Amino acid sequence: MNKFFLLLLFSFTLNVFSQNFDYDKVSIESSLGYSIPMINKSSDGSGQFASLSHINLGVRYMFNQKWGVKSDFSYDTFKDGDKGSNHYRLNLEAYYNVGYSFDLNNISNQSIALYSHLGGGFTYNNTHIKDVQIGYIPRWERQINVTFGLSPRFRINDDISLLADWTNIIAIRQQFYYSGEPILSKETTGKIGFHMTFSLGISFSIGGFVDHADFYE
Repeated sequence: MNKFFLLLLFSFTLNVFSQNFDYDKVSIESSLGYSIPMINKSSDGSGQFASLSHINLGVRYMFNQKWGVKSDFSYDTFKDGDKGSNHYRLNLEAYYNVGYSFDLNNISNQSIALYSHLGGGFTYNNTHIKDVQIGYIPRWERQINVTFGLSPRFRINDDISLLADWTNIIAIRQQFYYSGEPILSKETTGKIGFHMTFSLGISFSIGGFVDHADFYE
């Protein structure tokens, strides 16, 4: 059974990558934006820890005009006075071209695409509070995160498009508030955290074709 499954998977992969495409499938993407903590902001709920600090760098590969995957790195800082934390996130997400289902590409004359995305990864969180001793290394914690959101693309020319992105990040086993204060003792498994990011950026198409999968007719 395992050999049959592997053979089936290999055949599918070979079929996908052996197809002839007339458009680019790879893009390098970078964006900057705003990070807003929504749950577990601080121990007493006070403070303004939202900030214009979000950075995202990633590579996206489209299997076809509908489906793709993106691997990326994100950085967020939450700070108010002496309190705060830095979040370093590694993620892998599936991308689906929602606009393709509504013929948005043709309606916009091959200039607008709309993606939904869903995935997960790991976050490394570093508190700004120096006397915190919990974490797998004092002042550091590891989280599992689930992410989902929407990301439209606006074509500028054959190789460059402007992107906007709204992403929701659910942190599992969060041991620090976004303020950097400990939530629980080191014997616990933590709580569920949640923050959102809004960002703008640039997507660079790679491959040499005139069109990218985002805007191919």
